[in-house]
Amino acid sequence: MARRSWTLRPAEHDTRGPAVCLPGQLDRIEAVQGDTTLEAERRRVLGGPVEHAATTLFELPDAEITEGSVWVAGARVLMLPGSVPRAVLSSRGERIERAALDCTWVGNRYFGHWLTDDSTLHLLVREHADPIGLMRPPYTHEPGYCHEWNLTPRKLSRARVRSLLVCEDHSQNSLKRDRYGRLRTALVGRGGSGRKSVYLRRGSSGVLRLLMNEDEVESALIRRGFTVVDPARDGFAELLAACSGADCVVGVEGSAMAHGVMTVRGGGSLVTLQPPWRFNCVFKDYTDCLGLRYAFLVGARSGDGFRIDVGELERTLDLCG
Repeated sequence: MARRSWTLRPAEHDTRGPAVCLPGQLDRIEAVQGDTTLEAERRRVLGGPVEHAATTLFELPDAEITEGSVWVAGARVLMLPGSVPRAVLSSRGERIERAALDCTWVGNRYFGHWLTDDSTLHLLVREHADPIGLMRPPYTHEPGYCHEWNLTPRKLSRARVRSLLVCEDHSQNSLKRDRYGRLRTALVGRGGSGRKSVYLRRGSSGVLRLLMNEDEVESALIRRGFTVVDPARDGFAELLAACSGADCVVGVEGSAMAHGVMTVRGGGSLVTLQPPWRFNCVFKDYTDCLGLRYAFLVGARSGDGFRIDVGELERTLDLCG
């Protein structure tokens, strides 16, 4: 459907190292998160050659934004879950001559992808046109990050755009790394000097991944000098002060770990605690891009959740240095 397209960064080839983990962790996996596959996760964890797709900008003529979808000449790109079909909507809405889409399906669905993917996309597309996104409720800490990074999101529910720029920007290539660097530079030094490590408490927020012995895990980490941060409770300023420049960030796999991607110091470690039925190492893509260490530990089923062996966690942290 594109009127024309530009390659902003060609495809790149790289080699990524393996994740940090204790022996036998992959044998504990029962199932993976629904958006990935076991084969993809094994490639992430074990490392090896990887190809980063090109970053490409497309110009779409006469695009229509209607309640969570983008339409061009009868083709539909779904951008929000539960979107209303265009047939039941009126065509009234703002008329825009030229704009660039600064959001993605995954970023509109998961805070972690908004923080890593959509914020960097905003930086890129605003160099080519005024950025626009689709109307949705903001994530809890989204306004704080937007203020720190001088992002100016403009969310619309209905509009007609004569020339809409859409960027294919999912790969972790050098162009993405540059933008991560700009965002991380604004945050990493905000937490003061000195060594520190952080545990991001998940609790019962988001998709249910209950860490049944979270109190035991927190106590063990506190003894090692960790600070416990609760993203569901703590404000943005408090979270930023605790996480910025951390040597190590530990937490249950999920969107909250994106706070660690953006705030851990250069060369630091991200350690994810994995439910055996929902294994997902997507954050390794980001740590590989940034030269950070990525470690994981797979727990054991327990009641409605899972448990982490504290001794194994201690040994995993030792492997991270």
